[in-house]
Amino acid sequence: MFEAQRKYTGTGYTTTVALLVVAFILIPAVLIISRPLGHTVVAVAVACSMLCAALAWIFWDRFSRLTIPSIETDDNKASVTKAVRLIIPLVCAAFGVSMLQAGDFSSYRGLPFGMSLATAAKQMGKTPADARILHRRPALIQEMDWQSTTSPLTDPVREGLLSFYNGELFRIVITYDRYKVEGLTADDLIELLSTTYGTPTRPSAEVAYHSIYGETAPVVGRWEDPEYSYNLLRSGESYALVMYTKRLDTLAQASIAEAVRLDAQEAPQREIEQQKKKQDDEHLSLEKARATNRPNFRP
Repeated sequence: MFEAQRKYTGTGYTTTVALLVVAFILIPAVLIISRPLGHTVVAVAVACSMLCAALAWIFWDRFSRLTIPSIETDDNKASVTKAVRLIIPLVCAAFGVSMLQAGDFSSYRGLPFGMSLATAAKQMGKTPADARILHRRPALIQEMDWQSTTSPLTDPVREGLLSFYNGELFRIVITYDRYKVEGLTADDLIELLSTTYGTPTRPSAEVAYHSIYGETAPVVGRWEDPEYSYNLLRSGESYALVMYTKRLDTLAQASIAEAVRLDAQEAPQREIEQQKKKQDDEHLSLEKARATNRPNFRP
């Protein structure tokens, strides 16, 4: 019996060490390798680490009480049960707090991602016809200007641009008024945005940003979860915030790339057709002038 108890105790200590390794070495290592991180991933990792640490403590406490002349008692069982009841709510609370800190990325100022172009236009006092068509194939890509309804005296947002994929809102780009962010550093804006969107990452990445400053821009700070991504960019003398739903943005970017490829492929034939149309129009214009001027000509 004592021999079996030694083996049981040794196994318990081994489990304790294994749980501590997972909690404080393996999980942090996986997080470091998996950058950039979303808030949900970090929250789950923290919760798992805390759970492993709690289980390690329970195993250590339980098996440290098992010595050769003693056996597990009802008091030991009660102690373990009490510890489990205490630790599990703490882990759940920590997980819940982490999730709350992540913020809501599904909409921006009452504009939910995935909303229809018709709904967005109505909300802004416009019509769908006000949207500009960028590409018609292989998917319909449209964009519409957006203006904040907040007082321009206090709102730092200067202008916005909504992008639609087959009629669904997939991207929002807002540009801050240079005079209302004048003197603010990137760290200042990151700190201010983090009060709403949680802890950011600073990936070495660029996102599509169409402006006079280039087709892409480096990311200064990023807030994201598995579905959405918010990216703070430096835009000339000001800053911009590029927000999108990952699923639709992936589809839209692939569609835009294909549209550009098709346009380039068909450009020579289109140029020939345009040149022929120009020549036909010029010929028709000359024929009309000839028909008018010939009868009226007097030597």
